[in-house]
Amino acid sequence: MPQTHTVKLDRSDKNQAWNPKSDRNTELISNVEQSFFSQTTIHGLKYLLEPKKTRFERGFWILAVICSWAFAAFMIIQVIITYHFFFNSPQHIVLAKWQESPILVSYDSTTTPIWELPFPALTICNMNKVQRSRIEAIEAILKRNASNDFYAKERRFATEICQKTTARHSELQRAPSNQDVSVANLDIDGKMLQHYMNNLGQDCSQMLLRCEFKGISRNCSELFIPVITDEGRCCSFNIMPESIMFKDVSVEQLQVEDHEETVKLWSHWDMETGYRFGPNEYDGEINITSDAEPMPRRAVAPGLHMGLSVLLDVREQEYYCSGTESIGFKALLHTPATLPEMIEYGFAFEPGSETFLAVTPEMIHAEEQIHGISYIKRQCYLKGERRLKYLNHYTFLNCFMECASNFTFKTCDCVAYYMPRNSKTMPICAPERHACVDRAIKIVQESAFDDKHAENTECNCLPPCSDFSYPHETSKSKLKAALLNLSQDLIKAHPEFLNESYVNHNLALVHLHFQNLHFIRHLRSELFGLTDFFATIGGLLGLSMGFSVLSLVEIVYFLVLKLLCKAIKPN
Repeated sequence: MPQTHTVKLDRSDKNQAWNPKSDRNTELISNVEQSFFSQTTIHGLKYLLEPKKTRFERGFWILAVICSWAFAAFMIIQVIITYHFFFNSPQHIVLAKWQESPILVSYDSTTTPIWELPFPALTICNMNKVQRSRIEAIEAILKRNASNDFYAKERRFATEICQKTTARHSELQRAPSNQDVSVANLDIDGKMLQHYMNNLGQDCSQMLLRCEFKGISRNCSELFIPVITDEGRCCSFNIMPESIMFKDVSVEQLQVEDHEETVKLWSHWDMETGYRFGPNEYDGEINITSDAEPMPRRAVAPGLHMGLSVLLDVREQEYYCSGTESIGFKALLHTPATLPEMIEYGFAFEPGSETFLAVTPEMIHAEEQIHGISYIKRQCYLKGERRLKYLNHYTFLNCFMECASNFTFKTCDCVAYYMPRNSKTMPICAPERHACVDRAIKIVQESAFDDKHAENTECNCLPPCSDFSYPHETSKSKLKAALLNLSQDLIKAHPEFLNESYVNHNLALVHLHFQNLHFIRHLRSELFGLTDFFATIGGLLGLSMGFSVLSLVEIVYFLVLKLLCKAIKPN
């Protein structure tokens, strides 16, 4: 039992100021300390001042307590006292290691139906960028009238499109004789660009012969729209129109009728929050074969007949320049709000084959808890955090494409024809500037996706916190002309489609569908919340010291309240 002491105070002592150095007050502090050490619930402390302990025993317990506290301190440092600097400024210090990587990606506990995300946007490009018949027609015109600036400019623009081509058509690399090769840029506005692309590339009506969606035959022009990509003029299904995807500064002067109606059709869906209505809430309101279909389209069931089927014609006789060393098509599955980047990410399918693309989507959803975490630490952008200059919707590839455009213009004073741009201030690079464009794009490719080392390009392209993609399995078989299901009108217009040789060298059939009705999405959530943080620290303190909230109350009681009470009323 601790010793008790009686301290006598005379009347004059009550008027004296508190002085911890006086003998009486020193004795009082010593008594409170002994009382605390003997009665506290913190492990090991009662053995430090316990009477009748040998020096060895007392030293052993002092060492044990120090080691236990040191272990607790070390473990807590691993959790909360790791300093790190960001924004390159010592004023911004984070005192929590769990804040350096605070995001946990896990599986959702429930499955998600496929109708909660759009059907994949499918972009298809003929590997032939420029039709031979059009080049021959242009050169015939220039031969008769070499001073015709409109066709001379189109011929030069064709050279620009075919820069990344094989040596097979190296004759395209020569500039027309009436052109001054010292001219750096092509004076082409948005309307002229569209006109040239429509003339030079294969028209979607020539490429797409037969289309079906959800088991219903559809007019291909209702499902596909022409788009400009790094592979030339392509055709896209379920993609946002340029009038919605681009901001006003970069819309290439398209004649979009009923723009308000188009905006309304696309107003039911958002990249981050998804669809506003269920898949069957439109029944009775619209005709699924009309242009008033809510966008983007979605599937309500998996399987071949609930997907998209397209019959394609490559028109081998029209090949003039190709970005590959083969004949066929390039395709890409992407989100409806993404600009397709065909050269780097497109996959090929060959003529003479029937190709099946079975999609198992992947989706990641950002929970509300991560909204308070800086994008630097979570390494992704929430809606509205990263705004683009030319595009209304942020996606990973949209950011890259815009960054490539900005950096190319900064480096070469012009941009590639397929890059988003302000057509009034950013000219299209002439073929002579192709090397400069390639160097700029290479620099962007090396740094655009690294937010810590993007000083030169200033891209800072991180993925969206809520995103989805369309991984797929591919299988194919050989087409046979006699087995093709062709309408009489199509056979009458193209009798060559019954020729086995023509089918093997030109036609391709593609089927795109979901593999399963449900999929398991990923959740991007908080790794350590405030509750987890205190639970971790409390667990370490309890394990090493037996420390709890009541232990803190004991310290306050003995070393503050009791000490004051003893000083004021010693009896």
